[in-house]
Amino acid sequence: MGVAPTIMDYARQNYIAQPEDGLRPEDFLRRIGVYDHYAVNWGYRIIPGAATPEHELPTLDEWIVERAHDRMYKYLPRGGFGVSDPRAQTEDMGDDPVRASEYGMANLRRIIPNLVEWTTKPGEDYSDLAEIYGEALSQWNRYVGHVLTLVAGVHVDLKTSDEAGAVFDGVERDHQKRAMDWLAREVFTAPVWLNEAEILERVGPNSGGFASISRRQAQILNRLLDPRRMATLSEMEATQPDGAYPLAEFLDDVRDAVWGNLRATSAIDRYRRALQRAYLERLEYLMTEEPTGNTAPDVSNSDVRPLVRAQLTELRSEVERAERRIRHRVTEAHLLDVISRIDTILEGDGGD
Repeated sequence: MGVAPTIMDYARQNYIAQPEDGLRPEDFLRRIGVYDHYAVNWGYRIIPGAATPEHELPTLDEWIVERAHDRMYKYLPRGGFGVSDPRAQTEDMGDDPVRASEYGMANLRRIIPNLVEWTTKPGEDYSDLAEIYGEALSQWNRYVGHVLTLVAGVHVDLKTSDEAGAVFDGVERDHQKRAMDWLAREVFTAPVWLNEAEILERVGPNSGGFASISRRQAQILNRLLDPRRMATLSEMEATQPDGAYPLAEFLDDVRDAVWGNLRATSAIDRYRRALQRAYLERLEYLMTEEPTGNTAPDVSNSDVRPLVRAQLTELRSEVERAERRIRHRVTEAHLLDVISRIDTILEGDGGD
């Protein structure tokens, strides 16, 4: 059936395949899958003896019940119920987004160093290289996005009232923590391997480079620190405390992923400095702005701002101690600026 149960999964390529798997060329392609045959059968087969559409319902319902517990026949619109189900994503593969994205990143690391050789011919310009390199960067975004959905993820299993079990069930804390660890390694530790010098020399620094990576890191950080995601974490902590990922713990983990161990560092590189400034900008947003939209949470009447204020206060103390110890000129200037920015945020909020 190809790489997915249905061609409508948009699994465009078998990105989890590894060189040692020994796959055939057709194993990398989308093909009509079991769900496609099932859906066409359900929608169009003539049911003898059913005089009206209503008379078809018992048979149609029986076909659904037969497949109700088989994941090959599950369907869920992405984001259609106000929560993020990591099992309902376009262009993903497998039942483990972290492991699948690890395979995907391993393949990108193989691809990037070879792009110049694979995309250029004598007498031609570098248009193909620029296009394919851009696609590789987009794939990086997709792999990261697949993992991101695990954090504050909620499994949705649609049921009728005569079926047992929960419809909404939060992703287990351990799975969310594993996703956070992966994001810390693959995103917040700058993926400088994307900056292949041989490519940037031919397509220009605006296609990649420091600014591009820093922008991508900031975008993922902002998606992670989305008020809606934080509201879901808080809600699941209240309604499903066993196995929940507490909001306070999540904020601790984000801070650790961005700032690392300030007590042990002797210098902070330019990628990390840019990421840390993006972190402060996002926390300022959480302290001062209200998200808009029908599903926007009421941030000012939640635990978000007290917890963000606590993060800023604790971070200020850590930065102040690090600044007194570090003797790297640019890092010193950066940390002094961080202290000033935190003070401005807290003073603007009426804090100390």
